[in-house]
Amino acid sequence: MEDFCKKYAILCAKGGKQNISNEYVQQARSLPKEIDPCEWLRMKYKDASTEGDSKETLKIKKAQKTLGCRPNANDY
Repeated sequence: MEDFCKKYAILCAKGGKQNISNEYVQQARSLPKEIDPCEWLRMKYKDASTEGDSKETLKIKKAQKTLGCRPNANDY
């Protein structure tokens, strides 16, 4: 199977949302246990949207989705 995957990598490649990471995902994962990463990201999102920084809000939104903090766009 390993030789097959080397030869036909496209057929064996895992697709989807694996290894999605940005600075917000990394920071949220490195927070102390007593701090909820979803709440921390929610505060960061609120700050960025208040400042009108659309680039940062998109990064934070992606981090929320990656960490499962944003199951439904209507929840936040």
